[in-house]
Amino acid sequence: MTAPGVNKISGGGMAHIMSSGGGLPILSSVRYDIVNEPKFTAGFVFEFQGGNATIHTMTWNGTAKGRRYWIDTNSTGNFEGLLDSLPGDEAGYISSTSSAL
Repeated sequence: MTAPGVNKISGGGMAHIMSSGGGLPILSSVRYDIVNEPKFTAGFVFEFQGGNATIHTMTWNGTAKGRRYWIDTNSTGNFEGLLDSLPGDEAGYISSTSSAL
């Protein structure tokens, strides 16, 4: 997904970016304004059961609550070093069967 302009996130949920069963969301050059400090209960990024997400040059203004990421059960992610700077006020989690860059 490439989304021109500024995209707003104002409500929380389980995750903002979610992938499972071989799903492959790719986000490139996306900019977000995060308002109202939304809470993501699984993580801003949530991958499970073979999920795979790729994020390139994603930027955001504002803060969110919850984990930055949750990567579980044979999932992989390519975040170009953005993993620990994802929105959220809690550390992320990567299971022993998963990996992220």
